[in-house]
Amino acid sequence: FVSGLDGQFDFADRSFYWDAAYNYAENRSVSLKQGFYFTTRVASGLGPSFIDSQGVARCGTATAVIAG
Repeated sequence: FVSGLDGQFDFADRSFYWDAAYNYAENRSVSLKQGFYFTTRVASGLGPSFIDSQGVARCGTATAVIAG
């Protein structure tokens, strides 16, 4: 909402101009965040990997498998 006034008045052989305004604004928002991942799980999944004796890909090494 914006409202304003302006005008002029003369005094002693001089003209004075004036204006005044009022501005009101309100904003609201809603943010929906999706698709984030667990950084600890991603960090665990990154790194070495191997194929075990049954042919299944595993994270970690043969002596230190990362669970999950």
